[in-house]
Amino acid sequence: MNALEIILVIILIWGVIKLTLFYSLNRKFAMKWLNFVFRKKGVEKIYMLLELVLLIALMFFLIIRGFDAISSITAFFIGLLVMGLYLLPYPKEMKALGKAIIEHPERAWLSTLIMMVLMIWALYVLISPLI
Repeated sequence: MNALEIILVIILIWGVIKLTLFYSLNRKFAMKWLNFVFRKKGVEKIYMLLELVLLIALMFFLIIRGFDAISSITAFFIGLLVMGLYLLPYPKEMKALGKAIIEHPERAWLSTLIMMVLMIWALYVLISPLI
């Protein structure tokens, strides 16, 4: 098992545990847990930094290991669609998220930049054989 596979196994185990606990718990308890986790200022920044490091590590190991571009592009868009489907039943939250990004673009610049780079790379991979 290589480093990428180990990281993915850890993420998947954590995700299954987190989703199982979160959806099996009483809603009030789940909200108390979330409030406890994010109770201190700066926790969001630490969480964002950890996610950024994880993202860079995953991309690094994926490039080293070698990958199928079409599978990676498809997985990227599946992830975006899953996020959209998650927010779809919550129009108020979706509107609030859009409004927050418009009012404070400086908070979303990094994730927007990463998505833009991945989309431009995907276009290059898909179109370059045709040229």
